[in-house]
Amino acid sequence: MCDRMFRTGVRGTGVAVLLACIAGTSPARLEAQDVASYRARVDSIARLWEAARESAARADSARRAAITVDTIIRGALVVMTTPQFVDVVEPAAQLAWEQLGATLREDTALMRGRAFYVVSTESEDPVPERIRREAEVIAYADGSTFEDVAMRIGQRIEIAAIADLDESTSLFFGHHVPLRPYADREWTKVYVELATAPWSLVRACYLGDLGRCAEASDVPAADDPVTEWYDAADRRRYVAADPRWYHERDPRRTQCIDAGSDRACLDLMRSLEPGELRPPLSERARRSLAVAALELGGDGAYGRMLSEASHGPEQRLMSAAGVSRDSLFAAWHARVLAAGPESPTITRVAGWTAFFWVIAFATLAARSSRWRRA
Repeated sequence: MCDRMFRTGVRGTGVAVLLACIAGTSPARLEAQDVASYRARVDSIARLWEAARESAARADSARRAAITVDTIIRGALVVMTTPQFVDVVEPAAQLAWEQLGATLREDTALMRGRAFYVVSTESEDPVPERIRREAEVIAYADGSTFEDVAMRIGQRIEIAAIADLDESTSLFFGHHVPLRPYADREWTKVYVELATAPWSLVRACYLGDLGRCAEASDVPAADDPVTEWYDAADRRRYVAADPRWYHERDPRRTQCIDAGSDRACLDLMRSLEPGELRPPLSERARRSLAVAALELGGDGAYGRMLSEASHGPEQRLMSAAGVSRDSLFAAWHARVLAAGPESPTITRVAGWTAFFWVIAFATLAARSSRWRRA
C-alpha cells in the first residue's frame, strides 16, 4: 500500500513540477532553450523522484519492522498473525488442527516447513518481508468467524496435498483432497445425490448394489466410460441436459433426443475431450470415499494413500483404508444411508386409529346424497 501511495504521490509531484516548469516558460523561450537545459530539468525531477522513493522505502521498512507477529502452534500446524487479529485466528488454528489432525494423525510430513500468515483483508499493515519468505499469506474477509478462517486454512492445506498425487487420482477427487472429516451436512448431500440422481448406476447403488457403486465411482477405471457408466436412456438424458450442445444446433442432438437414436447419442458423447465426460457419481461423492477410507485406515492411512507404491484412485483408496474394495464400499454405503432422513415410525395404535378414520369418512361419503343415483 505504501508503495502504491508513493507511486501515486511521486507521479503527481513529478507531473506538477513539470507543468509548473512548462507553464512558466513562454513559447519563444522554449524554442531558445537547448537540449542540455531540458536534460538538466529532467535530471532534477528524476533526482527528486528517486529521493522520494528512497524516503518512502525507509518509512515502509521501518513500519514493517515495527509490526509484532504472534506465532500460534497447534500440533504440526504453524499459524502467524498480528495481535489485532489473534482473537479470531487463534481459535481458528485450534479448530483447523482438530479437523486436520483427526485425519493426518501421525502423518505430518505434509505440514513440515509449511506455515501460514493469517490476517483480515481490512488490515492496513504490510506483510513483513521475512514473513513472505517463511509463510503463505491467507487473508480473510472482515466479519468472518473463526470457523470461516479455520475452513480457509484447511482448504489451503488440502490444495497443497493434491500436489502429492498422480494426475488420475487428482482428477478423480476433482483436484481437491479431503483432509478434514465430512460434517453431517456433507454426508447428507451425498445421500440426497444417491437418492435423487437420474443415472441407472447411481439408483442401483442407492438400493444396495455395491458393485454398481464402484462402477458409478469409476473404481476401477472404465475401459469404455460412455457405455459402462451410462445406458441408452442415461445417454439420451445426458445429451439433453449438457449445455455444450444446446446452442450448437448439432443435428446429432436432435437425432439423439427427439428421434431416440442411441448411435447419435454415442457419437456426441464420444466426441468429448478426455476427462470432459464425468462419472455418474459427483466429485463430492467420490471425495467422500476418501473420507471413509481415511477413517477406516486409522493411523498411517494418509501416508499409505500418498505412498509411491500406490498409484491411481483405486489402489490409493484401498491402501488408505486397509480393507478390500467391497468392505470399503460397504462401510461408505452404510455411512451415506445413515445420513438420510429417519423413516417415520407408526405405532400399532396410530395405525388402527388412522384406519378407523379412513373407514368413517368413506362411510359418510357413501351416505351423502351427492353420491346417490337420482
